[in-house]
Amino acid sequence: MYSTHSTAVVRFKKTPASPLRLKIQKAVDCPLNLDSNSECGRVVDEVSCYCVTNTTRNHASQMTYCNDNQMKLLAVETRSEETAIYAAWGTTTVFWTSGTDSANEGIWVWESTNATLPCPGYANWIDLQPDNGQNIEDCLGLTLRNVEGWNDYSCSNSFQAICEAHP
Repeated sequence: MYSTHSTAVVRFKKTPASPLRLKIQKAVDCPLNLDSNSECGRVVDEVSCYCVTNTTRNHASQMTYCNDNQMKLLAVETRSEETAIYAAWGTTTVFWTSGTDSANEGIWVWESTNATLPCPGYANWIDLQPDNGQNIEDCLGLTLRNVEGWNDYSCSNSFQAICEAHP
C-alpha cells in the first residue's frame, strides 16, 4: 500500500498467527509522466519518484522545468542510485543533473541539495573529467555515451534531464 498521507489504518479480518512487522514509509506522488515527452517511475526505491524529460533544454531551463513540476534536478548521491537510473533510461545520451561549479570554479555542488561533491564520498567522473574545457564547462551531465559517468559541459548546451522527488 502506498500513501502520501501521514496516517493510515490497517485492519485485519483474522488475528495473525505470528507477529507482524509493519514498515511505514511515506511515498511522494509519482505520475506516469509530467508531459507528453516525459516518463516517470520509482526506479530507485518505492518512495521516491524520478522523471526523465526527453525534451532538450539548457541547464537553467531544465532546473526550472523540474521546479515547475514540484521536483528537483537530479543529484546523484550513491552508485546504486546511478546504476538504477542507467538501468531505467540507459540510452546513448546526456542528462543534466543539478551538479555545478559555476559559483566557485573547481568546487562542485549539487544545486538541488546544496551538498558539496563528492557527497558523501561518491563521485563518478569519467577519466580526465572535470576539465572545464575552454573555461566554460560549469554544469554536470550524466553521460551514457560509450561509458557511464559524469562529465562537465557548458550550461548552455541542450540536453535531456532527470528530475527527482523524495519524501
